[in-house]
Amino acid sequence: MGGSGSGDWQNGRPLTVGRLRLDVRALVRAGLDLAPQPGDGRRLRASWTGMHPTLPAVALEPSIGADGRAEAVTLTAGTADGDRRDVIDVAWTRTGYGRRPWWRCPRCRRRVAILYAARRWTAHGWACRTCHGLAYLSTRQPADVRADVALRRAAAALGVTLPEGWGIMGIRAQAQPPRPPGMRRDTYARRLDALHGAHDAASDAWIAGLMGGTFARRHLAALEAGRR
Repeated sequence: MGGSGSGDWQNGRPLTVGRLRLDVRALVRAGLDLAPQPGDGRRLRASWTGMHPTLPAVALEPSIGADGRAEAVTLTAGTADGDRRDVIDVAWTRTGYGRRPWWRCPRCRRRVAILYAARRWTAHGWACRTCHGLAYLSTRQPADVRADVALRRAAAALGVTLPEGWGIMGIRAQAQPPRPPGMRRDTYARRLDALHGAHDAASDAWIAGLMGGTFARRHLAALEAGRR
């Protein structure tokens, strides 16, 4: 019994569920300023209490480099043995609108958006999902469920909310949803293509879930050949 993340193992790999995560995108949206104005020493305090009674309050404090951008973030978490501090390096890449921050995984040094804690309900041992050997919960879901989730996500990108139940049952009336106000035409066209592709994939997965076995594989192969 026991082991890393005991209780969140399924099919040989632990899941990301239950692990504290540091998503640099979400933290920036929440107020973590990684490129502050001179003299601005703000700290972002984030608390996970409420998810689990043993979770500590966490403080994040950037270390600003000579270029005015954070080169690292010090994470302080309260524990039963006192405060624990971890320093996580920050990397930057250029984008069309400026620069985007990433974490440097403390283990493999790759650029990643999300770091996970080493064990469930703790705030230490940060590393990327690959280094921790974690799997997403969605990988445990049947193919038709994953396809339905993808379809709903593609529909939501165009402002369409599908009714409860299988999304493919309610999407046909919205096969050509109007372009949302303010959305660029090329963005609309790209998202519409994604919606149609997600609908086809959900239909195929739904049929496979109903039929199963060799017949379903042959049917899906025929559908794919027809699309070509």
